[in-house]
Amino acid sequence: MIWIYEENRIYMLDEKGNVICEANLEKKDTRTVIINRIYVDPAYRNQGWADRTMHTVMEYIRKHQFSVIPVCPYAKAWMEKKNL
Repeated sequence: MIWIYEENRIYMLDEKGNVICEANLEKKDTRTVIINRIYVDPAYRNQGWADRTMHTVMEYIRKHQFSVIPVCPYAKAWMEKKNL
């Protein structure tokens, strides 16, 4: 399985084409990304997928040198826990 990057969305599909997890992003301006939502399909919850999603999102944000605003409660808590 691989991560799929689209405008305002990073996600992964299972072998049947169903969404395992996704991050919904919004570009506030040319330098800032808002994390609006982290979603994990109920069948995949409690298996570390939200954490993997956040790691992938943060790699994307660092690669593009964006600032980040976590609106999603999970993203905000995750970033606070990681001291980001």
